[in-house]
Amino acid sequence: MFTPLLTLLFFHLHVNTTSVQDTLLYRSAVERRLIDQAIHHRDVDYTALYSSINTDSIHALEYALAVNNFYSETTNKVSNANSSKQKAKILFKEVHAHFFKKYEENVLFNKIFEDGTYNCLTATMLYAIILKRFNIPFEIKEKPSHVYIVAFPGVEDILFETTSPAGFYMPDEKARRAYIEALVSMKIITQEYVNSVGITQAFTEHYYNNKSITLTELAGLQYFNEALERYNSKNVSGSITSSIKSNLLYPCRKTLFLKSNLLGEALENSDFNAPRDIFYLAEYANGVQEGRNKKFVLTTFDNIVSSKLIKEGNDIFVSDAFHTLLTNVKDSAMVRDISYSYYNAMAYWQSVKGNNDETLQFAKKAFAINQKDVRLQETIMRAVAYKSDSFRGRDDSINMLNDYMAEFPFLKT
Repeated sequence: MFTPLLTLLFFHLHVNTTSVQDTLLYRSAVERRLIDQAIHHRDVDYTALYSSINTDSIHALEYALAVNNFYSETTNKVSNANSSKQKAKILFKEVHAHFFKKYEENVLFNKIFEDGTYNCLTATMLYAIILKRFNIPFEIKEKPSHVYIVAFPGVEDILFETTSPAGFYMPDEKARRAYIEALVSMKIITQEYVNSVGITQAFTEHYYNNKSITLTELAGLQYFNEALERYNSKNVSGSITSSIKSNLLYPCRKTLFLKSNLLGEALENSDFNAPRDIFYLAEYANGVQEGRNKKFVLTTFDNIVSSKLIKEGNDIFVSDAFHTLLTNVKDSAMVRDISYSYYNAMAYWQSVKGNNDETLQFAKKAFAINQKDVRLQETIMRAVAYKSDSFRGRDDSINMLNDYMAEFPFLKT
């Protein structure tokens, strides 16, 4: 079922308080909602999802209507087909004739409905939507620079080579034998192996052995292609946001590699004066695996604290930076280290300003993470000493000291 017009309009007009991630990452509230639904597998409208990369909800609704009309016009033809092969062949030809006019390398999904321009990815997207609508089983296959569909996998194994009007292909016994003989001649497989498993199984294992991907992962590939296109056009910030969304929808080695490299390059040239830089640091932290890269994240945050808080006194920027990292970084150990750095620095900063209560509030949070830091202990002792001076000679002073010794046991020594 496609999303009603009023619901789509609501998401444009209804404004909530947005996070830094929402502001920097998504082009609209609709895009954010659709990606979130896709990631969590909640009632995904794939026509809207594939369109949201560059299209508003009104146009996505028009595209959905075009798909609905095609479904209505084609249902009888498909229902009257005598075999799985005939059903698949009808749909392949009808979709190509109805929607596709011109192949172009770098285009997005909306171009199919705007002027009939398509590529292998966007055509596969449309075929997947329509095959799903007709309840025809299929798998989406990915090669390094190509995607295609196999209808009735494991039974008929009908190939939809979407870039060609003549791309409907169902290999017969002769084609299978020729393909296997070519693999043997190239020494990719041995004749002994073919003899042991048979031509049909050997063909299936090698011809259809590419990884199957989901409809959601197709959306990730579209963002992946957009990231590369934007990078080649010198749109660095745009390429980064596209790569992040690509990795959200299709978390795999190649999308993570692209995202991490784009972010790493941006961070090396950053002065960390804007919220976007902090968001990039958080996303980079989510992609790093090596110890030295994790250390880079922590060292960078320490440098931000040192320059913005200690030198410039900009505690608001540092606080916002910390909460951006706290919200977005997924590694619990890294969050712990970042939190300690922030609380410790804020305790010291409040101490310099003479705010003893605030000093001890931050120090308590830092102490809960690391009780052995001598610098933190000194900050705590100084704040407690200043507070006790105001109660000298009173029972309140003794009670206060006892309370703080319970919180900070090192004070007993």
